[in-house]
Amino acid sequence: MKYQYKSQGFKNDFYGKNQFKLTAVHLICIINVLIFLLFSSPPINFGVNPNPIHFKSWQLITYMFIHGGDYGVLHIGFNMYVLWIFGSHIESIWGFKKFITYYFLTGIFSGVCIYFFSISSLPTIGASGAIFSIVAAYAYIYPNRMISFWFIPVQARTIIL
Repeated sequence: MKYQYKSQGFKNDFYGKNQFKLTAVHLICIINVLIFLLFSSPPINFGVNPNPIHFKSWQLITYMFIHGGDYGVLHIGFNMYVLWIFGSHIESIWGFKKFITYYFLTGIFSGVCIYFFSISSLPTIGASGAIFSIVAAYAYIYPNRMISFWFIPVQARTIIL
């Protein structure tokens, strides 16, 4: 018996016609790593400065791409790892444009909160506010999904507490 159906499924899935697709998560990670490698020490004037004299409006965006300090490699490594793990799922549901919009709006909102509520006079750098919002969105969409948090299995909704 001869089959008429010929599947290209394995070839397309394994080898893929589009082996690499630039997603928002990849784009954000690439930009962060390039800026991290470009500056040996983080430029402080790009961080959100809670002092009204030194604050500039563009700092609400630039602070998300600057990582550094004493634990610079750990800082950017952990942020990009969490973005890759949780952001990939969120972007697959929302799409490129909605994910980028959400990432920047929550990052800007985090910067505004830093400006108004920070007790430190030092500038704040890093994408931790935007990254936490991605984890919160993941927990909202998948509340019962199990996540290994420091080798302890917990539900996604409890990880944001």
